Amino acid sequence: MGVVVDRLKGRKTNHVVDDLQPVEQLPKNSQTDGPSANLGLSEKDAQPEGVSQEAPIGVQKAEAAALVWSKKAIYGTYAWIWVCYFMLALHEYISTNVLYYAYSNFSHASQVTTAYILATIIGGVLKLPIGKLLGIWGRAEGLIVFVIVYVLGLIILAACNGPNAFAAGYVFYWIGYDAIYLILEIFIADTSGLRNRAFAFGFSTTPFICCAFTGSLAANSFIKTSGWRWAYGAFAIIQPFVFAPLIFVFKYYERKAYKTGVLVRQDNGRTWFQSLIHYIHEFDVIGAFILMAAFVLFLLPFSLASYGRTEYHNAAFIAEVVIGFVLFFVFAAWERWCARVHFIPYDLLRDRTVLGACLLAAVVYFSFYCWDSYFYYFVMVVYNLDVTKTGYMTSIYTVGSCVWSPVFGFWIRMVKEFKYSCLCFAAPLMFLGAGLMIHFRGQDADIGYVIMCQIFIAFSGGMLVIGQQMAVMCASNRDGIPILLSMLGLFNSIGGAIGYAVSAAIYTNTFTDGLRRALPAEDQDLFETLYSGGYLSQMKYEPGSAVRDAVNYAWGYMEKYEAIAATCILVLMFPAVDNLDPKRQTYDQIPLSARADLQPGNMLVAVTDSINDTKAFLEPPQFSPVRWLEGVTKDDSAPQYLMPSQRRHNQLKNVQHSNLVVKIGDLGGAQFRRQCNERPVTPLSLRAPEIIHGSPWDWTIDIWALGCLIFEIATNEPLFPLCTFGIPREEVNKEHLELIDERMRDPAGQVGFATYLAERLQDEFGAENVQRLAKFLLLMLRVNREERCCTKELLQDAFTVNEH
Repeated sequence: MGVVVDRLKGRKTNHVVDDLQPVEQLPKNSQTDGPSANLGLSEKDAQPEGVSQEAPIGVQKAEAAALVWSKKAIYGTYAWIWVCYFMLALHEYISTNVLYYAYSNFSHASQVTTAYILATIIGGVLKLPIGKLLGIWGRAEGLIVFVIVYVLGLIILAACNGPNAFAAGYVFYWIGYDAIYLILEIFIADTSGLRNRAFAFGFSTTPFICCAFTGSLAANSFIKTSGWRWAYGAFAIIQPFVFAPLIFVFKYYERKAYKTGVLVRQDNGRTWFQSLIHYIHEFDVIGAFILMAAFVLFLLPFSLASYGRTEYHNAAFIAEVVIGFVLFFVFAAWERWCARVHFIPYDLLRDRTVLGACLLAAVVYFSFYCWDSYFYYFVMVVYNLDVTKTGYMTSIYTVGSCVWSPVFGFWIRMVKEFKYSCLCFAAPLMFLGAGLMIHFRGQDADIGYVIMCQIFIAFSGGMLVIGQQMAVMCASNRDGIPILLSMLGLFNSIGGAIGYAVSAAIYTNTFTDGLRRALPAEDQDLFETLYSGGYLSQMKYEPGSAVRDAVNYAWGYMEKYEAIAATCILVLMFPAVDNLDPKRQTYDQIPLSARADLQPGNMLVAVTDSINDTKAFLEPPQFSPVRWLEGVTKDDSAPQYLMPSQRRHNQLKNVQHSNLVVKIGDLGGAQFRRQCNERPVTPLSLRAPEIIHGSPWDWTIDIWALGCLIFEIATNEPLFPLCTFGIPREEVNKEHLELIDERMRDPAGQVGFATYLAERLQDEFGAENVQRLAKFLLLMLRVNREERCCTKELLQDAFTVNEH
C-alpha cells in the first residue's frame, strides 16, 4: 500500500511570510469611529516607507525592492507567479497519480511510503531554518537554491532504478517544492496589506482547481505513452524555464535598489569560517537533527509495521520507538542548557493566540491524515473506480478548499473578523463531515454521501487554515510573521506525520482482521496475496464476487476506525479556535498602544509649584533655564516649567523633590494598537525580550523600559549596558539576551536581582528599601510580557504609595 501525497489536500499552511507593511498612514481624527475601528485588520500600504536598517539583509532587500517596484511590474509579476503556482500544482497532481504506478515497479513499496514520511518530517522541521534563511539571505538567492534542489529531486526520481534512489529523490523534491511555494507566498505578503492578505492567499490556490481535473488526465497520458519516469523527467526540463523569469525580476529590482541608493551593501565583518559557525548556532543545526531523528525513529516503525517489514513485538520496533521517545527529552535538554539560539521560539508559544493557532494546525492535519491516508485505495476498490475518477474523488478536498478559501478571504476583508466564523461555522462543519464519514462508508452506502462529507470537510478546512494564518499575523509584528507562519508549517507537518502513523497502525490491525473474518473459508489461502498485493491484486476479482465483497468489507471496516480517530481528535479543535484572542482583533478600539520610545531624552521634569499664575506658567520664560547645546537653535516656545534633559542635574539641585512631576515628551513614536505589527522605535538597551526576538509585542514594552529607566535613575548606570559601535546586530542581540538571562534568572525569588541592585546603591539606601525596590522593579521586568503589571497596578503598589 502507499499513501496519498497530495499535500494541498491538507491545505498547505507552511507560509513563511514576511510582513513588509509600513506604519499605517492614519487619517486625521483617527479615533474609534468608523467600521475599521472595531478590528485589527485595517488596510495598510503595501509599500514600506523605507528600509529598516535593523532588519536582516533579506528583509532589507525585500523592503528596498518594494520601494522601486512599479505597479505594472507588480501586476505582471503577480500574473507570472500565478503561472508558477499552476505549474507546481499541475506536477503535484501528476506526481500524486503516477506515484502508485512508480512504486508498483519496485519490490519494496514500503520504502516509497517511508520516503513520504521522511519528506514530511524533514520538510516540516526544515521550515523554520528555511524561513530564517530567506530573511537573512534574500528571496532571489533562496529561490535559486531551492529551484536547484527541486529540479535535482525530479532528475533523481526520473532516473532512479530502485526504491532507495526513489526515496532520496522524493525527499529532495518535496524540500524544494515547499521552499519554492514558501518564497512565492512571501512575495505576495511583501506586496499586499494585511486586510487583503487572506484573499490573496486564498486566490493563490486557485490554480489547483484547474489542475484537479487536468492533472489526472495528464498522469494517465504519461502512464499510457512514455511511462511514469517522463512524468518527472519532462518537468525537470520545463520547470527551470518557468522560474527563471521570476528570478530575473527579483534580482533586477534588487540591483535597481542598490543603484538608486535605497539599499546599501553591508559587510558583517566575519570571515567565512566565522559565518559558518555563526549560522550553525543561529539555525541550531544540532537541535534540528535531534528533532528530526526523534520524529523519524518514533513514527517510522508504525508505517513499516503496516507493510510487514517489522512487527510490534520485534526488538527493532521497540528499540526505535523507545530511542525516538528518549530523543525528545534529549532535544528538550539541548534547547534548555546547550543551544545558544533556540530552534523553536518558545516565547512565542506563550502567546495564547499563537498557541491556539499551532494547536489548531496540528489537530486539523492529524485528523485529515487519519482518514485520508488510505482514502485513495478505499474509494478505488470499494466503488470500483478507474484512475481518473479516483483522482476526481481525492481532489474534492483540494477543489472545495481552494474555491472556498478566496471566498472566506473576501469575507474577512469585508467584515474584518474571522474567529467566530471559524468557531461557529467551520469547526462544527468539519466535525460533522468527519463524523458522518463513520456512517457513510463501505459498499453499503452510496458514494454521493461520501462526496457530501468531503465537501463539508473541504469548506471547513479552507476556512480554518486561513483563520489560523490570519490569527498569527494579527498577533505579530512584521519581523515575527515569518517565524510564526513557519511554526504553523512545523505543527502541520508534526500533526500530519503523527496522523499518518496512527492511520498506518489502524490499517495494520483492522484491515487484516476484517479481511480474515470476511473471506470465505475456501478462500482463506488468498489472504496473503490480497493483503501484500495491494489494490492491483484486489481489483482482479469482479465486483459482487465473494472475494471482492470480503475486500470491500475490510476496507470499510478499516475506514470506520480511521474516521472515528479523526473525529475524536477534532474535539481539541474547539478550544484551539476559542483560544485565538479576540482582543488582538479589536485593539483599534483603544487609540494609543505604546509609547515605544521611552527614554531619558523624552522625559521632561515639571516644577509644579514654582509659578502661581497659570497664564505665566504656560508662557515661555524671559530667561530660559535651558543651556542649549552648541549648534542647536534656541527654542523658547516651551513653557518655563518644563526642563529638557540637557544639564538637568545642575538645574534641579535646589528644587524640592515633592515639587517635581515627570512628563513624557516627543510622542512622535507613539503607535496605535492597529500598528502593533510594525517595528517599534526603542533604544537598544531598553528593548524588551520580545523586541529582540522579533516576537509579538504590545504596550508592555513600555513597562519593561520603565523598569530599566527606574533602575538607571536609582543606580546611575544602565541595567543592560551594551557596546554597539562596530559590532554586528546579531552579536548585540546575543549579548543583550545573555544579560537579561543573567539579571532576570530568578524573578520569583528576586534574591539575585536584589543583590545586584544593592551592590550599585549607596549604603544609606537601606537593605529594606533595596528589597522593596527590587520587588517593585521585578513587577515590570518580567521576561514573559503577559506577566508584567499594568500602570494601574504599579500606581497602587505599596512601593509607589509609600506603604510599609
